[in-house]
Amino acid sequence: MWRHRRAASRKISVCGVGNLSENFPFLHSLNCGGMEGTCIYLGGRAVVLDCGEGKLHTKVNNFKRWAKANYPEVTEKNDNGEWCFCTEFYEMVSEAIRFMKKNSTEKATQQVIDDLLYAIARDNEDCTIIEELEQYSEWFSLLCRCCLNTDYINAKWQFAEYLSGYRGDDDLQELIFEFLNAGDEYTERLALKTLADIHPEKARNMRLISGIGTSMLTTNIKK
Repeated sequence: MWRHRRAASRKISVCGVGNLSENFPFLHSLNCGGMEGTCIYLGGRAVVLDCGEGKLHTKVNNFKRWAKANYPEVTEKNDNGEWCFCTEFYEMVSEAIRFMKKNSTEKATQQVIDDLLYAIARDNEDCTIIEELEQYSEWFSLLCRCCLNTDYINAKWQFAEYLSGYRGDDDLQELIFEFLNAGDEYTERLALKTLADIHPEKARNMRLISGIGTSMLTTNIKK
């Protein structure tokens, strides 16, 4: 049994491997000496296995329940950001920021990414999370790339707008051309504005050319 526990702990000592307590019944979700997460006891010592993903997901779901109960008519497309201020909202935003401060992007499971993008999308009035992200280039880069493959319109336009201030050492700013084809007018207008900061000449050419589709236009000015 002891060998089994040691082997299992090596396999799951990273964040976000499914439901830990279901897959490994000897785990316990509790507060381990002030360290929030899922813990396993090895030699009488509590080892934290969960990086806080569960708490983040709980806060996001709490807000979703509140939103469904109070504003069932709000969708991603008609969300103007002016309806969502409540205790659950502020707790979700705070937890999203806390998670990114405490964890590297290596802890980003698909669930974490979706929860963070959802929180960013809802925080489209104050833009608190996206402004905080400017201090964490790895998280900004990861979430910026991932949001393009989602329906979170209100996250996309924020990344399109804030991309000009990105100071990471990768080629993330070139992703602005993808935002120009986001399929959402507001996102594309902000992307064009950001393009003017990143590539002024290409933005100027884009404004001058008319009569062709956005995708063709973007293909031409990328060259």
